[in-house]
Amino acid sequence: MSSVQIPIDSHIEGSGWTDHGRYLIAAEWFRKGLNFYQAGAQLHAIGGHPYVCRNLLCQAIEICGKSYLLHIDFSRYEPKLKRFGHDLVKLAEAVQREAGVRFLTPRLREELHALSQLYSKQHLRYASGYDLLVDGSTISAGLVGRRFVRLAVQHVTRTYPNAEPGDLTRSRIDLSS
Repeated sequence: MSSVQIPIDSHIEGSGWTDHGRYLIAAEWFRKGLNFYQAGAQLHAIGGHPYVCRNLLCQAIEICGKSYLLHIDFSRYEPKLKRFGHDLVKLAEAVQREAGVRFLTPRLREELHALSQLYSKQHLRYASGYDLLVDGSTISAGLVGRRFVRLAVQHVTRTYPNAEPGDLTRSRIDLSS
């Protein structure tokens, strides 16, 4: 396959695409989000840095959540995605509204809020004094990780009927230790 060079400032956002093109863009968002999750799971399995594992989980949640909204209504959500920023709680609330399913329990919201604060302030991504004060393995993410897997599998099986979500459930990650 030959490489095609497209100038980075070219119009490649979703507004000029057909419905099928928008679907494919949203699917790529989701695929990349799942890859962040799987990278975090593999890194965790070999004893990777707990902050990096949690950052990858947060990236997966952000990208898959935004993908879900794009699948619901690309034209409506594509211009609004930047407004969510890295606020995972605000994003999860939007996904919950669109899905019509209440999944944000008080405990899940609390854990997601704590992760979102660290993620949005880049504490999980870059080193800071926070690393010296807080052992990354004490930052709870197990409930968020398990719920993310369940919701992602449901989304995959509904949106991509030919996909095999078993790969995702086999790479389950428990970050509660």
